[in-house]
Amino acid sequence: LGYFLLEQPLMMDIPLINRELGVYVTIYDVDGRAQNTEISLPDMTPTAQAFSTTNILELLDARGQRYDALAQAMSYNGERVGYLSVSISQADTIRKSRETMLLLSLLGVAMLFPLALMVEVLVAKLIRPILSLTKVASEIAQGNLDLPVAGHDRDELGVLAWSFAHMRDEIQRRIRELQQLNAELDQRVAERTAELARQNYILD
Repeated sequence: LGYFLLEQPLMMDIPLINRELGVYVTIYDVDGRAQNTEISLPDMTPTAQAFSTTNILELLDARGQRYDALAQAMSYNGERVGYLSVSISQADTIRKSRETMLLLSLLGVAMLFPLALMVEVLVAKLIRPILSLTKVASEIAQGNLDLPVAGHDRDELGVLAWSFAHMRDEIQRRIRELQQLNAELDQRVAERTAELARQNYILD
């Protein structure tokens, strides 16, 4: 780069660099005077502190626009030939930050829709069947054996629903068997009571 400064200073297309990179490249001569720049940055006193890659400079152009800049001294054959500064407008930095925040916000909103859809699917496939089975278990515990058990999927919840339905059916079958046994026992007791009554009548 020092070679071009000395022999072909106009061969660098600074405006093209500015457009491509979104920054402003400014070349200063050895006395700190700005050369070949699209923005009217002030001349700088060439000091070690000013032209340091670790020191961010705040520059003010002729229109009052503020720029953050990094500057680096350039040498050729051991001799200081000038300085190179890369600047970016603070207004552009703020604008790009706001655009980035807006983009992130839009992405966040866009991600909410599939997230809400996933939650709805989770509720429909998992939570609602569990709540339904909980209600069925509570009703069975209270003696209501006529409540239908929903769930026909072949997953774990479907197997659990089938188990509840099978348990309910078994309880109903056992109750019917006990009712039938009780009815038969009542009939036998009645028949035995009638038989004893007849025998007592005959004895009397």
